[in-house]
Parts: sequence; C-alpha cells; structure tokens
Amino acid sequence: MKPWSVLAVWLVLLLLLALQFVAAGLPILRGAVPVIGLGMAVLVALTFMRLGSSRGLTPAFALAGVFWLCILIGLGSLDSFTRHDIGISALTGAPRIQHQSSE
Repeated sequence: MKPWSVLAVWLVLLLLLALQFVAAGLPILRGAVPVIGLGMAVLVALTFMRLGSSRGLTPAFALAGVFWLCILIGLGSLDSFTRHDIGISALTGAPRIQHQSSE
C-alpha cells in the first residue's frame, strides 16, 4: 500500500468523523450516524485490512467475526431490553406501606 493512499484514506476517515459529529448534533440527521459509521468500518476493512483483494478463507472469517459480534451485542442487550422494575416488597412478600394524605 502506498503512503499517499494511506494518507488519503485517513483524511477521508477524518472527514467522515467530522460529518458524524455534525449529523449527531442535528436532529434531522441523527439516523445517518450509524450509516456513516458503517461506511467508515467498510472503508477500514477494504483498505487497511485488504479484504477486497484477499482470497481464500480470509473474507469468510471476517464475515463470521461480524456475525458473531452481532450475536454478542444482541444477546447482551436482551438483558436490559427484558428487565422489568420489580419492587423489593414483591420479592420478599412484605406488605407495602401506604402513605396517608395529611388533610
């Protein structure tokens, strides 16, 4: 890889990072932030990891890594998505204390 191409990709990544900061600050463009991040990841994978020109099992292992990362994030987020607020009295069987209004 030539040094000028590495510098060009680095500058494009910096521009995309600046675009991400701008998009995160504007409510109408907040949906574009993950798309920009995905574009940055693809750019890194194709240039620095050289997945575009690799042969054999390298692209398959890279895709498998992305697949298992999605599984890991998905299963890890299930805990917070399915957690319900259960009070202490519901777990111990203790009666709830009702506060009386002072009228």
